[in-house]
Amino acid sequence: MRARRSLNMKKIALTVMKERGGFTLVELLVGLIISSMLLVGVYRIFNASQNTQAVGLDLSEAQQNARIALATLEKDLRVVGFGIPSHVESPILTASEYRITFVRDGNNNQVLDLGETVTYFLDPSTSMFAVAFTPNPKDMVLRRVVSDSLNPSADPIAGWGEIVAAGITQQTDNDGLLDVPIFGYLDDQGNSLIDPGTYDPYSPAYGHTVSDSTALGRPPGGANETAIASIAINIVAESEAKDEFLGDYQRVSLATLVAPRNLPHNLRWPH
Repeated sequence: MRARRSLNMKKIALTVMKERGGFTLVELLVGLIISSMLLVGVYRIFNASQNTQAVGLDLSEAQQNARIALATLEKDLRVVGFGIPSHVESPILTASEYRITFVRDGNNNQVLDLGETVTYFLDPSTSMFAVAFTPNPKDMVLRRVVSDSLNPSADPIAGWGEIVAAGITQQTDNDGLLDVPIFGYLDDQGNSLIDPGTYDPYSPAYGHTVSDSTALGRPPGGANETAIASIAINIVAESEAKDEFLGDYQRVSLATLVAPRNLPHNLRWPH
């Protein structure tokens, strides 16, 4: 009786399992594969969202760097030559593609004192703390140097002076060569005064320059007047990290044209 009852119980159990419809091994494997594919898809969407957010923040930082550089330069270059008579000093001492040195009378005594010669330059060093640890190997800084007893000529010395903006690259490709000048110098007809055969007197790292004898009014008090009527500014900044989908750095470019109020040809500059 017990053996027959046990056999009946097994039959009942098998019948219940069949009615419930259990999963076969193949069905389990198919389910696992589908679940894995769904999880991978969700992860990719999440990862793309994270990357887009990171790139957006990075690009916003690059735009902010470019805006700060442009606004600072525009404000300072408007007062080039202010209060310094032409027989004392020419308003612009050096006008190069990646460096400008100029004077302005800060204390209004019509004498060129320490603190009244200013240089803006793209620091060619990429090993400084401000940019050495960013993922973008092209990052450089825009610096502002004001003359003092240690540097009375406000020379563009790498690592010297105030950092105006970081993340500046001045490049449109990835060959490592500068190809977008920060500064352009125009006469009152809008013609470029850059001499392609002459480099910055301090270093070729600062690009081609305007020749002293033709346009800068050198020496002061001589027969030459400065021919510069306006200064074009173009800032190119890039994101610190690459966009994973584009495989490149995001780039932003901002430009403007400044007519310094105190240059002799300012009133003849065409609007």
